[in-house]
Amino acid sequence: MKSEKKNAQNNLAIVIPAYKAKFFREALSSIECQTCKNFHVYIGDDGSPDDLYSIIKNFTDKMPISYHRFDHNIGRDDLVAHWERCIDLVQDEEWIWFFSDDDTMDTICVEKFYSALQDAPKNNIFHFNVKKITSNGNILEGESYPDYPSVYSAQEFCRDRLLFRQQSFFVEFVFRKSKFIEVGRLQKFDLAWGTDVATCIKLAHPEGIIAIDGAYVYWRKSSYNISPDNSSSMVNRKLTAVVAFFEWLIIYAKHQGFNLLTSPLRVYVRRLINFRCKQNLFKTLIDFVRLLRLYFSVKEQKQ
Repeated sequence: MKSEKKNAQNNLAIVIPAYKAKFFREALSSIECQTCKNFHVYIGDDGSPDDLYSIIKNFTDKMPISYHRFDHNIGRDDLVAHWERCIDLVQDEEWIWFFSDDDTMDTICVEKFYSALQDAPKNNIFHFNVKKITSNGNILEGESYPDYPSVYSAQEFCRDRLLFRQQSFFVEFVFRKSKFIEVGRLQKFDLAWGTDVATCIKLAHPEGIIAIDGAYVYWRKSSYNISPDNSSSMVNRKLTAVVAFFEWLIIYAKHQGFNLLTSPLRVYVRRLINFRCKQNLFKTLIDFVRLLRLYFSVKEQKQ
């Protein structure tokens, strides 16, 4: 479904992989209220049990929307694959803002993006600072992180994320589609754990991340976006994804000449090994050897 003919001047695609209806209307309302309407919204419905179109139809005459319902729900088993097919809905826009179905944005975000782009036309990834909100939309003051620096190098972003000095949720990044394709699209890990960080690192090298001042994205922290599955199999999948992320990162950093601050990395991997041993979360001997190899490969890196 397409709401109206897309303005040829639109150069920003706001992509929403949609599944939950709970806060979807609020998310769309925050987009519809933008002071600059130079964008096109693409919504990929992952076979939701909710009637998302009943919400979407209230906005089709207010902003350009392309809606596609995928009959097969794949986000449950392969979230990255669903993200990819949602991005593939984009037509000829050069910039992609990968948003969500439960977060919101300030009314001047799109306007501020175009202003920042005018000042840094050669950069490939831009960032809105984030405030966390509750289910009721109240700001969680005690959980804020520092605003991003005006230019954040890929190495500095990587370092601060690994040391938990900074946060990122992917919904606050706007990136160039051609660069996204050039770096191999999304970096895939099981359950998308680490996918956003790894992809942003690739997009940020070598020009860096440009911070957009004066407008915020509001990331909603609620029981609806916290997975209730704490089974050993799910925990094991998450830990295995973390290992895969580190394996990718060590190879990528070596090729790019990054300094990964290997002492904190070594501590992180050692804790991961100890946790798995205590919880008996090793599937096979190969799984254990894989972690040991990761530990020693980190240990051998130069400081």
